[in-house]
Amino acid sequence: MPKSEKNQDSKKIISSLQDAIKMLEECKEFSKLIPEVGSNMVYALENAKTREDVAGLTGRIIKVKNQATAVGEVEFGWSKYMGSVILTALTIDKEKRAAISLRNDLKIVSACKSLGLELIEFGEKAPESYVKEKCVTPFALLTLKEVPDGIYDHGDIGIEPLIILFGVEPLNLAQTVCKVAKALED
Repeated sequence: MPKSEKNQDSKKIISSLQDAIKMLEECKEFSKLIPEVGSNMVYALENAKTREDVAGLTGRIIKVKNQATAVGEVEFGWSKYMGSVILTALTIDKEKRAAISLRNDLKIVSACKSLGLELIEFGEKAPESYVKEKCVTPFALLTLKEVPDGIYDHGDIGIEPLIILFGVEPLNLAQTVCKVAKALED
């Protein structure tokens, strides 16, 4: 891909991700889905190969007085964990280029499933190399033949339990997340 095309694609990726994060900040119910470590949403370039091809927040989406607040800027190469998750997902399904991390709670899992989302529980112990890198979700994805709507694990020592939802693009994924948050309210 010529450099000018990649730059244009990069700008679209960043803009789309910024719009999705703004949507999440405006969704008052979303704050109930934010994990203690904060949430991050990523979006990969088409045919992404490295973390430098994945945009995410330089910080996190955190909860401030029960309101979701994005801290940092959207840039490429910043999310080590979520970058590794989406790059692994892309080896299985080239269409699922967006992902978001949420708090793992059975009520949230139930809300996802009530909306028809397919979530897969990952309960196996990951190899020691994955635990050291705190990358259990990529290992779980590698055991699957297709990328589900989401995957969740119960964490481990030093690893917060998370739900990771996947999507084709961030705006649609943000809409889904807001629906999950509202379903949790009902």
